[in-house]
Amino acid sequence: MSDMPRGTALSPFSGWRHSLAQNMSFLLSFVILAGLTLLYIGLFHGQLNAYPGTFEWTSVVNTAVPTVLVAVGQTIVVITRGIDLSVGGVIDVSNALAATHMKDSLASMVGWSLAILALGAVFGAINGIL
Repeated sequence: MSDMPRGTALSPFSGWRHSLAQNMSFLLSFVILAGLTLLYIGLFHGQLNAYPGTFEWTSVVNTAVPTVLVAVGQTIVVITRGIDLSVGGVIDVSNALAATHMKDSLASMVGWSLAILALGAVFGAINGIL
């Protein structure tokens, strides 16, 4: 027999409603993304009387990727119950070092990239110890 009390009927939508309630913030993020995308298209069309092409979308994505990576990293820190507000400062210092010292040569790019990653790891270890 079933473990359910007598007279209790399962609604065919009870699992669906529960899943919707559990994923509401995830769905809300997609609704916000769709709304912002439509706003971008509308503003772009209003200014230039044209719709965004491949170049414009590539520019938007390339500009947003570093911020998205930082947001994902900070989200992981917060989810694991660690609050680390120094992430923004470490990224600022890293970007400043890369912008002022990195040259056109492959050796410079690889060397400074490794040095900046090491510096970020050291700052992260210091903040982790504190």
